[in-house]
Amino acid sequence: HKDGDLSKAEDFYSRGINSVPSSERSGCWAKPLLLCYSNRAATRMSLGRIREALEDCMMATALDPSFMKVQMRTAK
Repeated sequence: HKDGDLSKAEDFYSRGINSVPSSERSGCWAKPLLLCYSNRAATRMSLGRIREALEDCMMATALDPSFMKVQMRTAK
């Protein structure tokens, strides 16, 4: 993301999210998923895809409602 290749960054965050089976999306997988959703939201915001970014923010919030960074992104 910070290198400016937003499409590539979005793809990698999506791969990270999709690599975790839905049956294992808690416990030790919650933090990496949270970060992938949050970072993909930031990337999608930069691409002007606000609705998709909001969906990612909501998924991250479901994983950890106290994660302040994703709450800030949701507010934006």
